Amino acid sequence: MYKTAPAIINIKAWNFYFSWFYSDGGSERNKRKRTKDIMVLYLSSYEYQEFEVPRRILNYQKGKINNRNVLSVEIDEPVIGQEYGFGGIDIYTLYLVNRFDENAFDNFDSFPIDVHVFIPKSPKDHVPTSLSDMQNIAWACLYDNEEDAKTHRVI
Repeated sequence: MYKTAPAIINIKAWNFYFSWFYSDGGSERNKRKRTKDIMVLYLSSYEYQEFEVPRRILNYQKGKINNRNVLSVEIDEPVIGQEYGFGGIDIYTLYLVNRFDENAFDNFDSFPIDVHVFIPKSPKDHVPTSLSDMQNIAWACLYDNEEDAKTHRVI
């Protein structure tokens, strides 16, 4: 029989996880663009080659880190982890923080949304509890359709 070590639970991380888990996945606006009650979003950047080709966001949850609105997103095409010190581990979860409009994630009513793209500093940090636990890897835009994401449409 296997024995497991007792788990030490970081309360802040636990609360942050549940605030994401129980988030509404966006506002009631733009229901026509939703799949299974979640708005279809895309992430791309004309400034960073790694994000030049749009990535579809499969799932997202809203949360707060250091009193900043953060969108945790699961992407369809991973970021290669080796470039960021993750060895052979690909990165499927990104953390997006608004660059200009702190409330842009509240309603998703205006696109594109300029974001900083963060990943944990270490592959061991599954749920970061502070911005200092993460590294900024790109500036990008969040789009509500693939065509705008491909052409990197700006307002």
